[in-house]
Amino acid sequence: MNLATAHGVEESDLYLAIVTKAYMGEGQHREEIAYAKALGKPFALAIEKGIDPRNW
Repeated sequence: MNLATAHGVEESDLYLAIVTKAYMGEGQHREEIAYAKALGKPFALAIEKGIDPRNW
């Protein structure tokens, strides 16, 4: 289950993948991004301050 479905979001024109330090520690950020890509819709990343995406 991803964050969107956990909160009851089913359909939208844009998917917002949230990346937090807690998600980074558990590896869930990769699942969020993979899910966003699999939807085939535009998506955006909301990255918590202090996280460097180059270190993924």
